[in-house]
Amino acid sequence: MALVHFVRGFVSGVVLLLCVSARLTTAPCVVAVCQSGALQAVAASERAEPKRAYDLPRGDAATTLRQFAGLCGRQIFFMMDKVRGEQTNAIAGEFSPREAIDRMLAGTSLIALFDETTGGVVVSRRPTSAPREEVGYDS
Repeated sequence: MALVHFVRGFVSGVVLLLCVSARLTTAPCVVAVCQSGALQAVAASERAEPKRAYDLPRGDAATTLRQFAGLCGRQIFFMMDKVRGEQTNAIAGEFSPREAIDRMLAGTSLIALFDETTGGVVVSRRPTSAPREEVGYDS
């Protein structure tokens, strides 16, 4: 919903900017850049992920990631050696798949990488130099 408001605001702002300034409307490169940005924002809103209801307990990463894959309908790839010994956080509520897995993995040594072309998710260990995120979500 917020993305739809952003897109509307962005497009309205571009139109207002072009209407107010005659100098900008005569510069073809500026018009092309503004149109390109508006098209990308509209395309991003069309790709917005629908929210689903999740109710997963805290538990072993291998088990909860399989459960998560079943609920969200995405393929989740991970190596058992990479997730062994990790406990994911419990999640309950309506989230997009990206929000849900980010909440599951917050505060762990794991990170989720999304492949936008296939929709798959790869879960692996964070690089050792990357700090862990603090768990700060309210249930």
